[in-house]
Amino acid sequence: MDRYQNFTIEDWNAIDPPPSVDEAQTAAIQIAQAAVDNGCDPVGVEEQLTAAIAQIAGDGEVGRAIAASLRGDGPFAGPPAPVPVSTVPRNEVPITVTLAVGESLPDLLARLAPGSTVRFAAGTHRFSESIIVDMDVHFVGAGRDATTLTSTAAGAALAFVGPGSFTMSDLTLEHGGDENASVLLAIQGPVTIADAVIRGGVDDGSGDGGGHGLAFAFTDLPGFPTRTETERRGVLSVQRTEISGNGGAGVLVTGTARPALTGLSVVDNGSCGVCYADEAGGAMTDTSVERNQVGVQIGDASSPSVSGSHIASNRAGGVAIDGSATPTMTTTTVEDNGQVGVQATGSSSPVLTDNTIRVHDVGLLVTDQVRLDARRNGIVDHSIGVQVSGDATVDAIDNAVWVSRAAAISYGERATGTIRDNQVDSAVEIGVQVVDAAHADVESNTISNAGSVGVSFAGASTGSATGNTITGRRIGVQVGGTSNVSVADNDIRDSVEVGVLFADQTAGDVSGNRVDGAGAAGVVAAGSSSVQVNDNRLTGNGVGLVFRDQTTGTATRNALDRQTVAVQVSDTASPELDTNTITNSTEAGAVFTGSSAATFVDNTMRSNGEIAIQVGESARPRILSNRIERIGRYGAIYRDTAAGEFRGNVVAGLDIGLQMTGASSPSVVDNRFELITLANIVYGDSSSGRVSGNSCAPTDTAGISVNAPANPDIRTNGCTVARTE
Repeated sequence: MDRYQNFTIEDWNAIDPPPSVDEAQTAAIQIAQAAVDNGCDPVGVEEQLTAAIAQIAGDGEVGRAIAASLRGDGPFAGPPAPVPVSTVPRNEVPITVTLAVGESLPDLLARLAPGSTVRFAAGTHRFSESIIVDMDVHFVGAGRDATTLTSTAAGAALAFVGPGSFTMSDLTLEHGGDENASVLLAIQGPVTIADAVIRGGVDDGSGDGGGHGLAFAFTDLPGFPTRTETERRGVLSVQRTEISGNGGAGVLVTGTARPALTGLSVVDNGSCGVCYADEAGGAMTDTSVERNQVGVQIGDASSPSVSGSHIASNRAGGVAIDGSATPTMTTTTVEDNGQVGVQATGSSSPVLTDNTIRVHDVGLLVTDQVRLDARRNGIVDHSIGVQVSGDATVDAIDNAVWVSRAAAISYGERATGTIRDNQVDSAVEIGVQVVDAAHADVESNTISNAGSVGVSFAGASTGSATGNTITGRRIGVQVGGTSNVSVADNDIRDSVEVGVLFADQTAGDVSGNRVDGAGAAGVVAAGSSSVQVNDNRLTGNGVGLVFRDQTTGTATRNALDRQTVAVQVSDTASPELDTNTITNSTEAGAVFTGSSAATFVDNTMRSNGEIAIQVGESARPRILSNRIERIGRYGAIYRDTAAGEFRGNVVAGLDIGLQMTGASSPSVVDNRFELITLANIVYGDSSSGRVSGNSCAPTDTAGISVNAPANPDIRTNGCTVARTE
């Protein structure tokens, strides 16, 4: 045994002449007889020899078979014994033979030539030992509802160990016992299964594995022959087969197996419906995977493709992808599977295209270091449609994400990616959300119908919102926390409250956007944010542009038309607003309140309701070199204790050019008043301030009117002065 135990079956069978176990047994008996001849107790010698033989064990296929032969046992559900155990000769030519119910399948297989076909008669064929198929053979039943092969054996009902190929069709193969066992185990190819039922694998909970319906075990298993990759080559095909009621996986694909699974029904299995592990691959097409613990599990470095399939009502999830797997999934429906439709973890790199994922808490959940590409999927009726976290990178492109209760698309933690060309409809809370330290470029998406926020950046997130169309949200784009975001070239319409809101300690730019019909305000900068608001078109909003709280920043070259109030600066905000065009406001063009200290320079204002510019409370803006003209009662009014500068402006075609009330005290210098119909500059109440270098045309209009107790410091002006006690 020491000489041969490391041989393979092929090595053993190549020995000519074959070694004789009988010679070894005879030699042992001769040694025992010599011991007796030399005075040893015959009974004792026999007992010791018997005990020693019973303990003989070998390594490898041949070693175990030799040991079994020396002990008088046969091999255990393994390869054919290298020591002949039968004198029945095999047929030399493949034949087709029918096996009646009750006849011995092992005896029949021992006689058949490779390539033969076994037809199983209708009825139930019962086996108490594993069916070991170690040859090229075809099993054919009378129909899967007519012929049943049922086994109570532990380990496996049927194991194909090769060589050759194995096909099985038109029958039901089941395990009917209580011991831990899979139903069909294949350790090499080719294998073809069609129009069959595979069911009843038992997982006894011992942790020893097993309990699978169909297992392509293309890894070395204890007790089974080893196989090279060359030996494992060959087509693996499973078609139109039901795999159900197994305690473990419905289909388990391991090693380098790459089966084509087509038209299967994989239902009611205890773990995953279809599991891929190691470096497995292949294709699953037009297959229904339902009511398993997990529908499809893809792990390790496996790389299957899944297409045209239906994965539904699985208890813990539809599709679970982990490890370094690289699967593709297309034209597949994943619906109503526990909490998650499709989950990707580890360092996997899936590609999901043209699928429908519907009715879960989370439709697509991605985390860890995953890199995922999701395109043209329909993701419908979830709390969160797409959720990305960890260090994952996800490109979500051209998907339809509808009916999301919390968020349609959410990136958090340190996730990154591009969110582009998606249709987001009926997201109750947030359309696209970027939080924590995530970075996302949100581009050219359409976000429509009622809901809280269209696009939200929060935490310390970064990125951009560019070219999106956002309609009917409470807030179109919201930036909070310490986020730094570029909001550019978006079309934001009919926001219930605000089109674009920057709050907290945020920074970034708002440029090239069209914001129409926001109920409260078009663009709002709040908190201590610092925002550059440039080249936007704001139309028909409550207030066009708001700077409040402690904000800073700029607003340049914006066009504000038909707002209730075009610009509002309040609290301690101190932005610089220049070169904007402000037209057709119904109440006021620009309003400065609180103790704000804005700079308002080189703006053009036309036809802005009753008051073009209003400065109240203790605001101190610098209003410089603006053109304020046409249709309206007041060019500018200062109220309360407002101050600051009103310098170098042109005020034309209004009833009253400039009026000071309350205790306001601006510096009014070098302004030109043209075609004012009632009064150019009016001081009332206890207002004051310096007035110099101003011109009034024509000169026959009331120039500077001072009504006691107002007391401005009037210096040289090109205007008449009239005082009223």
